[in-house]
Amino acid sequence: MLETYEVRSRLNEFIKVRINPEHGDAEKQLFQAAGSGGYPSLFLRGAGGIMRLHSGSSPEQFLAQLPK
Repeated sequence: MLETYEVRSRLNEFIKVRINPEHGDAEKQLFQAAGSGGYPSLFLRGAGGIMRLHSGSSPEQFLAQLPK
């Protein structure tokens, strides 16, 4: 789903950061602060805070989660 043209094109509008909680305490704290229980996980940080994106859906459902 993340590899579809529509999703990749839309995600190009965002800055992406990869966090691995196994790489140290700082990354582990950030991962926990986002409220994740497992990975891989996708989050979007905006003015309203951190929002978890659900990637196990269709491309259309995934894109509907993103701000306009």
